[in-house]
This record gives sequence, structure tokens and C-alpha cells, in this order.
Amino acid sequence: MFDTLKPGVNASAIPPSAARDRIGRIYAADRRRRYARVFVRLPQSCIEHQVAARFGELVQYLYPMRKEATEQLSKMLSQAPSLGHLLFLMAMVPAICEELAFRGFILSGLRHIGHKWWAIVISSLFFGILHGVLQQSIVAATVGMVIVFIAVQTGSLFPCMMFHLTHNSLTIIAAYF
Repeated sequence: MFDTLKPGVNASAIPPSAARDRIGRIYAADRRRRYARVFVRLPQSCIEHQVAARFGELVQYLYPMRKEATEQLSKMLSQAPSLGHLLFLMAMVPAICEELAFRGFILSGLRHIGHKWWAIVISSLFFGILHGVLQQSIVAATVGMVIVFIAVQTGSLFPCMMFHLTHNSLTIIAAYF
């Protein structure tokens, strides 16, 4: 029967539908396991945020920001129309865009040209440098290492985006109140 569909194709070369269904179920189960890790990572990201916040305080102690910069940041936060606007613009948009750029394009590109650990370190340093302010860059590079580790372990950007969104949201909420 299969021989009539494509001349020259052996019927034994086409997997039966049961085998295709089994392969599909395996891929679906693997996908469910990967995304289940996202929900395990959310509470973990809250805990890791506390560690990053304390590290940020240490960096701030060692390299204090100028008073003018701190006042500008406070003024900007107080002028926002609502907390929802702040969370969207300073947590959700950066989480999506930065993860696509740094873990999607840069990390995957660097992994193809060298060793995995060099790719992790270099993409994390680029991520830190992007943040511009020294105090924020040091913390961002460190948190970037955690996010890269999540990307490598899960093989997906979605858990990275969720971690990044949670981290940014908790930082903004803490500064807002």
C-alpha cells in the first residue's frame, strides 16, 4: 500500500502510526517536564532575589551611588502613573527583550563557537555591561550567570524570562513601597 504512494520507498521505512504517536507522547512529556520546572523555579527565584538584593546592598556599600542619581530614581518611581505601568515597562518588557537578546541570540551564538562555560561567562558579562551603572552592572552580571545556568539546564528561554520577570518585579515593588 505504501509503495503506491511514493515509488521507490520501502514500506518498512515509514514508521507505523503507533510509533509516531509514541514519539509524539515522549516529546509532549518532555515539554511538560521542562515547563513544570518553571513553576519550581518561581519560588526559587524569590529566594535567589533575596540573595541578589543583599549582594546589591553590599555593592552599594562598597561603591555608593551619587546622591543625585538616587534622587532621580526616586523621582522617576514616584511619577509613574501606577505600579502596573512600572511593572510592565521595567519588569516585563526587559525580561522578554533581554532574554531573547542575551540568552537567545548571544548565548546560543557563543555556544557554537567555543566552550559552554566561556559562552556563559561572556554572555553574563555582556548582560551586566548593558545595565550601564556600575552598581547595577555588577549585580546584573551575577544574576545573569544564574539566568544563563537556567537556560542551559532547561534548554528554554521561558523559565529565564519568568525568573527575570520575578527578579525585576520584586526589585521594583521593594523600591516602590
